[in-house]
This record gives sequence, C-alpha cells and structure tokens, in this order.
Amino acid sequence: MRSGTVEPKRQVRALFDYWTDLNFEIA
Repeated sequence: MRSGTVEPKRQVRALFDYWTDLNFEIA
C-alpha cells in the first residue's frame, strides 16, 4: 500500500524534472 502511494509521486517528480529541463533548454 505504501509503495503504491510513493511510486506515482516519484513518477510525477521525474516527469516534472524532465519537463523543467526541456523548457529550460528551449528557453
């Protein structure tokens, strides 16, 4: 149950970091 709540957050965090890096390179 605990890993179920941690995994999604980790994925969102990784996606957010990736999106931020992408925007930073474009800008």
